[in-house]
This record gives sequence, structure tokens and C-alpha cells, in this order.
Amino acid sequence: MEKLSDDLTQAMKKIKHLDASNQELQEEKRALTYQLESLRREIASALHERDKALKECNDLREKFGELGATAEDGRLLLGDQTKKSRGRLLDSLGALGDGQGRKELMREG
Repeated sequence: MEKLSDDLTQAMKKIKHLDASNQELQEEKRALTYQLESLRREIASALHERDKALKECNDLREKFGELGATAEDGRLLLGDQTKKSRGRLLDSLGALGDGQGRKELMREG
């Protein structure tokens, strides 16, 4: 009977220890998830700003005639390259977490 009581006490201590450890891991996961989401938003914002700057740069070049007759072709090529670059980056970010829905939203935006 005494051995069973000791076993029960040890099992209860182990459960408390595992619960505390689990709680710490949950808090760490929550913090890392928040940090990951913040970085995703920051990257999406930076990509958007980059796209705006590239568009403005091409608009200015076109306005001042530096691109000449190939301005239209250059803009189309640049747009395709930008979309491909953004898609690859967002795909790799999506692989880091469970952000499939977020990845699709960012791709559409």
C-alpha cells in the first residue's frame, strides 16, 4: 500500500512538472508566432513599397524618355519579375508556419 502511495505521489509530481513545462512551451510558441506574423507583415509592406518605388522609377524614366521605344516591354518584364520574386518569398514564408491562409491573402494583395 505504501509503495502505491509513493508511486502516486511521484506520478503527481511528474504531472505537475510536465504541466509547467507545457505551459512554458505554449507561451514561447505564442511569442514566436506573434514575432513570425509581425515579420511577415513587415516583409509584405517592404515588398509593396519596393514595387511602388520601381513603378515610380519606371514612370519617371518613361516620362523623360530614357527607356525610349522599349519602355512598354520593360515595364511588362519588370512586373512579371516582381510577381515571381514576391511569390517565391511568400511561398518560403508560408512553409515556416501554419500561415496558408495568410499566404494566400498576401499573394492576392
